[in-house]
Amino acid sequence: MELNLEAGAGSLSAAGGALSIVVDQAVAWGADALFVSWIPGIGSPAPFYLANGFEETGEMDEDEVVARLALRRATHHG
Repeated sequence: MELNLEAGAGSLSAAGGALSIVVDQAVAWGADALFVSWIPGIGSPAPFYLANGFEETGEMDEDEVVARLALRRATHHG
């Protein structure tokens, strides 16, 4: 499953709602974690993901920062 957030694509509350749906579905599928990545810099979705419980893994996927949300203790703001 892929969730693509783009700057200017809508409000943070809409993005939070979309993230909540993705988290709920991943839990229903039995996933232990969700992973996201982003290109750092101005307009990056990093603040949104970090505020919703994702933690940077220290890994990079080419030029993108990788972050993980552990679903067993996930707290997200919708």
